[in-house]
Amino acid sequence: MNCSGLIIRKRRLEKNRSQEGLCKGICTVGYLSKIEQGKAEPSEEISEAIFARLGMSAAMDKSNRLCLSLCGVSYFAV
Repeated sequence: MNCSGLIIRKRRLEKNRSQEGLCKGICTVGYLSKIEQGKAEPSEEISEAIFARLGMSAAMDKSNRLCLSLCGVSYFAV
């Protein structure tokens, strides 16, 4: 399961960002909505761009788990 969409949505709402503003130049609003709902899994390139815009960092580890660093706290999704 990949929980990156939930983390993206939570962080976006914390920063009072609209989906339109967040994804401009990265992907469509519809695609971001699907990511946030867990209906689509973004590519590493799109993930990194969205995370960077939210002030987050992302890295794929060797076991293909997504490791997110958010405010100094790590989240892992298998």
